[in-house]
Amino acid sequence: MLEIKHPFSIWLQISSFSFFMAGHFSDLLIIRLCLTSAYVFLFLNSALGGPLWPLLSLEGKIQLDGMIWALLNLYVHISTVARLFNDEVQVKLSHDEEALWRMFYRTGGLSEKMFQKLVAKHCTVVTYGKNESIDTDKYFFIMYKGTVKLTVTDDNGAIVSSRRAQSGQIFDFRALGLLVDHQSLARHRLEAVVAVSNVTVFRFPKEQMPTIASHPSTRVLWKEILMENLLRIVQRYFDKRMRHRTVVDGVDQYVNPIFAPLQPWEYPDPLRAGSGLALRRPLAHIRASMVWSWAPPWPFRGPPEGLRHNQLLSTGRVQGMAPRTLLDASESRSLMGTPDSSVACDLCDMDYQSITSGEDESFLEYLHEIDEEMGGIDIIGFKRDVSMKIEEAPDQPI
Repeated sequence: MLEIKHPFSIWLQISSFSFFMAGHFSDLLIIRLCLTSAYVFLFLNSALGGPLWPLLSLEGKIQLDGMIWALLNLYVHISTVARLFNDEVQVKLSHDEEALWRMFYRTGGLSEKMFQKLVAKHCTVVTYGKNESIDTDKYFFIMYKGTVKLTVTDDNGAIVSSRRAQSGQIFDFRALGLLVDHQSLARHRLEAVVAVSNVTVFRFPKEQMPTIASHPSTRVLWKEILMENLLRIVQRYFDKRMRHRTVVDGVDQYVNPIFAPLQPWEYPDPLRAGSGLALRRPLAHIRASMVWSWAPPWPFRGPPEGLRHNQLLSTGRVQGMAPRTLLDASESRSLMGTPDSSVACDLCDMDYQSITSGEDESFLEYLHEIDEEMGGIDIIGFKRDVSMKIEEAPDQPI
């Protein structure tokens, strides 16, 4: 005959409820807090002798094995909770580092903590005086302040392009390792960079850039920055008025607005993880995280779809990805389908020359290839849509 025994103590009831609640949230901090609560009451139940309902304790008795297992689990979960709270500690960045962080934050929401770990520790803020040469053989640069002149040469040493660059531009972006290099890129090199005015740049070791730029947490951001520079080519192609405008006239210390202080509406929610402000109101942060991550099981809301799919970012092509090397001549083609393409040097130094009408198809096909490689706008579709508009409203003489 089936016999219903006495229920366990109140301590085990609370522990079971904590385990139950751990399955209703998708936020790792809340899950770990629930598990910590569960093992605290499991330990308490064992330390009080494992009483049954309605007793609260059994005098002179303990459950040693239960206490040991509870302590081991408490160590695992409490140490994780401590690590997660430590992630919310506000980091200290220098004035210039904050400017670069704002570039990454506006590009893709990178937190200051992750910026400090993945970007800032590799970066040096360097100032060059007027007419001083800048070494691009060993370093990759993001322009912050000032104006520089970039000179690109071919494999015979002849100058094929020369222009000025200002804040927000990068060089030499081949160091990122995010593009499949073509023969035309191999035939041109960034020969010299000279400061036209006093210049401040963010400098990174060139040999480390493929590793820095391929980290799962920042890879998309580096690609967005690269695409922003590449898409200027497209913009200048469709807007003839911009083809000869490469700098902000008369402003040697121009600073791109992407580095500017955040506007009030841009600041992250102080209760959100990664804001750097969550520990100012820890209980409110926990409460808000419980609300945002509430995900009861089926047939109710359920966890977010694809919750675990971010694992793909650290495997496959990204994990252990070696820098891409230049292709052999037999495996590559020029950017424009011609060996002496002037746009090849554009990709070396971002000098946006005009593109003749006979070159547009291969040029746009190449940009579409970049688009497929990195994700972004549909260049071919964009060209088709713009062509239709041009037919409806031809360009006015400039």
